[in-house]
Amino acid sequence: MSLQEEAIEAVNQAGFRGLTSDELSLIMGFNVHRCGSLLSKAHKDKSIYRLGAKRGGQKIYIVEQFLNGKTHQAYGFGGSKIKLRGTWAELAQKTNTVQDELPMETSIVLFKDDHFTLTWRP
Repeated sequence: MSLQEEAIEAVNQAGFRGLTSDELSLIMGFNVHRCGSLLSKAHKDKSIYRLGAKRGGQKIYIVEQFLNGKTHQAYGFGGSKIKLRGTWAELAQKTNTVQDELPMETSIVLFKDDHFTLTWRP
């Protein structure tokens, strides 16, 4: 079992309470930064969720079965400003539905030179 899998299992065992990197460091015996990295990578892989709430000044991570409609955050820079609701699969389904509903109209080029292009979509 890899360290990331062990971290995910520890988050799973924490249940509804979830885990912070400090709490994971106590369980695994590594420093806080290494545990934070493990949690961040698992979040990037969409194996766990990072909640909008904090405990002890640190983000809380939780697995899908204990999410229960809690607000979570997208991965990456600026992700903490985006609040999401629903599982990764539900969010992907919503994105696909919206993409299917968008009109596929072409734009008309009204003016174009070396530095500028003006287009219009009917």
